Amino acid sequence: MANIAPSIPHFLGFGAMGIVHSHLFQKEFSLPVLYLPRPSSNSSSPTPLPFIIHEPNGQSTKLDVINDEHGLNSIDVLIVTTKAHQAHAAITPYLKRMNSQTLFVFLQNGMGLVDSLRSILPSNRIVLGTTTHAAYRTDKNAVNWVHRGLTLFGRVQPGGLNHREFALLSSMGIVIPYPPLEVRLFQKLAYSACINPVTAIYNIPNKGITDKMSEAYDLSSRLAGEVRRLYAVLKPEMDMTKLFEEVLQLAEDTGENTSSMLADMQAGRETEIDFINGYIVKMAHKVGVEVYENETVVKKIKDMTSEKSGTTVE
Repeated sequence: MANIAPSIPHFLGFGAMGIVHSHLFQKEFSLPVLYLPRPSSNSSSPTPLPFIIHEPNGQSTKLDVINDEHGLNSIDVLIVTTKAHQAHAAITPYLKRMNSQTLFVFLQNGMGLVDSLRSILPSNRIVLGTTTHAAYRTDKNAVNWVHRGLTLFGRVQPGGLNHREFALLSSMGIVIPYPPLEVRLFQKLAYSACINPVTAIYNIPNKGITDKMSEAYDLSSRLAGEVRRLYAVLKPEMDMTKLFEEVLQLAEDTGENTSSMLADMQAGRETEIDFINGYIVKMAHKVGVEVYENETVVKKIKDMTSEKSGTTVE
């Protein structure tokens, strides 16, 4: 793909996944990475540049980034790697630099993001992605990329990708049709719904769920049972009979990892619960499946988040 000039993307949300994917783009094409800070960023204290990414092979690479917050050029492709609940507020300040032809690429946990953004993106082409890369920030300008996984991209609606857009996405992953991508998204949603809120409620690393004598194990099992029953109605083509066994294996494989929801909880930040278990609840209500345990953890996480931030829920 290096012999095809790609579309030049702007990256919005420069956490670990934003940095990993911008690194993949720059490594393929040796082009500048255009970064857009989120509205909550302190503009008087610019993001430290350049970034250093420590790759899985032990190599360290400098990532040169241009802060394009006050740029005047139009945004042709926007790659959004903020948390799902942050996306709307993050995109809004830059809408004046976009048009109906701007391509939006979203890499988030959970599902339901597209519906939440249609009020500001009524007709834009949208690509969703899911990734198995693992990375975390070690400093303000350093990322430890611990596992080289794979990112898959798929378009949500008709409209097509031109050659330059396809070259861009192919530098960061593989473009596939949306239906098989959706299966992957629903699979990841199921795992996240059974792991993330449980680790956040009990303040444990992922492997804590595997202790058969623990309340965390029991809660994860009950959540998995509800997800399995929902998917039997909502996605009958998916075999979810071994969901809990797969959840336990994933929790074991990721061992000491801190889930993103637990990390947000510890930092007193809002979580993605509405786009994970909240989405499970929303879909269950649509098809008439009871998901009491999922409803309970949504409320529990929101209550705990409110306590952390010092706010009250009416």
